Amino acid sequence: MAMMQKIRFYAQERLVIPDMENLQDFMEEDLQLYNTNYYTATSFIVSGFLTEIQAGLDIKVTIAGSTLFNTSGSIKSFYVGDSDEDQLIGAMDDGTTNYVHVELSRGTGSETSRAFWDPTLNNNEGGEFIQDVNTAEFLEVSLYVTQTGWSSDADKIPLAEVVTNLGAILTIKDRRDLFFRLERGDDPTYTYSLATPTEDETDWSSADRQLETTKNWKDFVMTKFKLIQGTAYWWQNPPSSLMASQYNLTGGGLWTWAITPAATTDLTAFRVIDSAEIDSVTPAIAFTGNGTAVGTFQVGSTTGFVANDVIHIADTTPDEMYLVATNLGAGPPHTITCERAELSFTVDAQIVIVGTAFINTIDQATQSPITLGPSYVAYVDLDPTSTVDVPVVVVKNEDFSPQQERMIIARRVGSIVYVG
Repeated sequence: MAMMQKIRFYAQERLVIPDMENLQDFMEEDLQLYNTNYYTATSFIVSGFLTEIQAGLDIKVTIAGSTLFNTSGSIKSFYVGDSDEDQLIGAMDDGTTNYVHVELSRGTGSETSRAFWDPTLNNNEGGEFIQDVNTAEFLEVSLYVTQTGWSSDADKIPLAEVVTNLGAILTIKDRRDLFFRLERGDDPTYTYSLATPTEDETDWSSADRQLETTKNWKDFVMTKFKLIQGTAYWWQNPPSSLMASQYNLTGGGLWTWAITPAATTDLTAFRVIDSAEIDSVTPAIAFTGNGTAVGTFQVGSTTGFVANDVIHIADTTPDEMYLVATNLGAGPPHTITCERAELSFTVDAQIVIVGTAFINTIDQATQSPITLGPSYVAYVDLDPTSTVDVPVVVVKNEDFSPQQERMIIARRVGSIVYVG
């Protein structure tokens, strides 16, 4: 029953056809106002209209169960495809981009016999006659395809972008503006913003007073999720939980930069660039603990040496080393000043899982040493469901992928190491 307008009936009044038409019109107008002012003033597909390749240059679009709001168009209605609706088939032009739309229109059907009055029958005395007529009017959907971009006609709703070539369909891109999705069909970075994002009691459209429809509110909330999580899309899992911001390393951590050669033995060194062995290396490496691991060693000849060469030295404790030659001293013997590319550290720490009785640990006995290159990061994947020793993982900075419950413990940029 209509709410905004109603027909007033009187006792002994003859009910005429215009009254019956008004009954329909008033109810339809109520639903249109409800759709436009409560749900959305702009047309959106709610679900369905899935588009696939039929064959060759033809596409097929699922109509059964598909739903949309056509509130931008002339028919301000919602549409739900019957469960037995056939798929729509559309032919694409070859060698171009086809812009596929769905379009609502009104059709008629349910033909049957009806009796009508004709006042000219029976010598103008009037009489009835029988005629077959369509007794129902209904919404129907069709496809509209253009090769010149999206239509500006509000009755044509974007559906898919279909690229073709050499008699075949290459890609079908989803271009639906969806009611429950923040991103728009042709703008995956869309966000909703307030025109006046401040609280002002004298401005009746400021702050969240701007949110006038259900769709406005949904887009605003989804945008906030996206901003809070720091993700490209609002629906993605955040790199960490809010609880993870309360995780803390406790129990200290021992950092050591000292690297020493094997006792009383000569070292074996190679130039990494060509794997050539360097002769007469003596165990004279004396790395300092200043965070850059600067040290020296001696060679009988600098033939083939170039400053900034990367040198591989074996037989060191605890690991073999890769060094960068920063200075070639006069000689012989020649003292090579070099910088250790990798810095090693040990850590014995506990991580308190806030809000639980669990503690994750990094055990020095099993996680030592941890070696960082100039652009590497060390992290652990925490387990907030149990007390467990978590292994340390070391990867290049560019290969690090933020994940929920993933905690960085050290990161190196050049000779600088950031802890925590």
